[in-house]
Amino acid sequence: MLQNGAVVIYHSAPAKIVSFSNGKISLEVRPGDSKNVREKDIDFVLHSGPAQLPLPEVPVPDLKENLELLQGEELSFSDFTDLIFGAYTPANAYAAWKLLKDGTYFRFEGESVTPRTLEEIAAAEEVLRQKNEAKERHAALVERLKKGTVLPEDIPYLGEIEQVAFGINSASRLMKELGIEAVPEKAHMLLLKWNVWDITRNPFPARAGVEMDDPALALPEDRIYPHEDVKDLTDLPAYAIDDVSSHDPDDAISYRDGMLYVHIADPASVIAFDSEVDQIARSRGENLYIPEKVIHMLPLEATDRFGLGLNDRSRALTFEIRFDENNMPELIAFYPSLLAVERRTYENASDILDSPDWQILQKQLSAFKDVRKNNNAVFIRLPEVNISVDEGGTIHFSPCPVTPEREFVANCMLAAGAAVAKWAEKMEIPMPFVRQEPPDTTPVPEEEATLCSMFALRKSCHPGTTDTLPGLHAGLGLEPYTRVTSPLRRYADLLAHMQLRRYLAGEELLTSDELTLALKESEAAGAVRRRLERLVNEYWTLIHFGRMNNEFSTEAILVWRQDDRAVFLLPEFAYEYKSRFRGGNLGDHYEANILSSDPARFMLRLKLKSLTSADEEAIEDESVAEEPESATEESASAQ
Repeated sequence: MLQNGAVVIYHSAPAKIVSFSNGKISLEVRPGDSKNVREKDIDFVLHSGPAQLPLPEVPVPDLKENLELLQGEELSFSDFTDLIFGAYTPANAYAAWKLLKDGTYFRFEGESVTPRTLEEIAAAEEVLRQKNEAKERHAALVERLKKGTVLPEDIPYLGEIEQVAFGINSASRLMKELGIEAVPEKAHMLLLKWNVWDITRNPFPARAGVEMDDPALALPEDRIYPHEDVKDLTDLPAYAIDDVSSHDPDDAISYRDGMLYVHIADPASVIAFDSEVDQIARSRGENLYIPEKVIHMLPLEATDRFGLGLNDRSRALTFEIRFDENNMPELIAFYPSLLAVERRTYENASDILDSPDWQILQKQLSAFKDVRKNNNAVFIRLPEVNISVDEGGTIHFSPCPVTPEREFVANCMLAAGAAVAKWAEKMEIPMPFVRQEPPDTTPVPEEEATLCSMFALRKSCHPGTTDTLPGLHAGLGLEPYTRVTSPLRRYADLLAHMQLRRYLAGEELLTSDELTLALKESEAAGAVRRRLERLVNEYWTLIHFGRMNNEFSTEAILVWRQDDRAVFLLPEFAYEYKSRFRGGNLGDHYEANILSSDPARFMLRLKLKSLTSADEEAIEDESVAEEPESATEESASAQ
């Protein structure tokens, strides 16, 4: 009963009513501390009083004898307190209330107390025992982790820290108890420190929300246009020229009677716009290439069925292109085709280029390149490497030099993109056009360029945009331009093929709005994957450096300086080392020795010894990774 002096439960703790009038209650929650509350805020009335706060602690007696005597009985709260604790006092009432709230031995409903059956009590005691044991195990786990010790049986309990390292969860009870902020980088470092993870465990795709498996969907068996005319070009020599490591050949080249034929893999012959396969590809944007593996945009079946040269006969979409009197590519025709494609690598394709007919094509492509030069195309020649990891965990760095064969293929693909874009603009057909603003600095002539000038030029390039408006692609020196040569690995190219096939079939074309919505999703997804590729490549590079330690040295060149920041390029690894070093001049060469590498934090310490100035002392500095550069693919590697 509520009255002045009564002891009540308020917020699970005892309090005393100082005054009670007209529903207004003043509580003493602790000596000298009062609070005004409403009647409904009172949880339970323990005792009518009087009492002094704080209430003394009362031990709980052995309950076994009383439990047996009370089986089947029902008691009031005051009688229960009197029976168990010997007297109904405020302190005993609070002890009784805590015992009842525990619920192990008694049921407490309203003012009524009934004992649980012996079987129920035994089950509850077992639960309590297990709970206490779990608390003890957890406390022991925390103590071991603080000392840096992890037992095999601890591993399952560290899953919550793994979830933080993967970027899936942003909280961890264990990390909080260890006094460590629950962020992915610190979780990663802990797992490495405890040897729960090996350094080769890559958490970055999960952090980026990127799937690591190929789409599991099956491609439609039937072609969208089963009765279309397919031109038999099996008598025309066609070559798919690519890297040795490439497993998704999506373009091939032929040349005859002054005509360049660019053949492109034809997955759009079975993938309809807005189909389930299309939506999956759109949500990925492009293939993901990381040193461990390739994660495809399309089901792997697409490569098996449409990769050029993977079967005796290949289906393609062929573009016939001539170079006009201004040395610009002109689209003469395009159509579905059947080919016999021979696969070559850049290393074994020189005999093709040396043949008389193909030398004529090379001259045309060279003149086409000169046109782009006159249009202020950006040619950036910075070291590039392909990083791969074999099953044994060995990291391989394969240089990607600009060779005549690479330049030849790249210019054929650029010619196809320029020719199709010009045709689409003339026909007023919506397409995924690619535009890029001119760089902020004037390009140095290609023959006069240095690593420093090319690095500065790359930093001044603007990101490209893909949408349905034709315009200037300053990096390529082309207006307009579209991508059509990689539909197996890039969604914008696949989307362009869908539009071109609708045109060939005489169907209603995709609208600008439909293309824009699809591109908005795919371009965002592709940007995530490109950033992830750069991040993972840097991670594996730092792993390699960590394995070398100070037993390894390589060349470093000072290529950039802004304020107190400097960038050294390590050409052997195409790696950019960022430093606060203030000395030296742009273009100076250094011998770089690895002092330490911390891949989890993207930190590297180098010792740099000048090879330019013999009397300059060696310096030690530390690099911390920054957001990767965002220069577009074309401006960074245009031929």
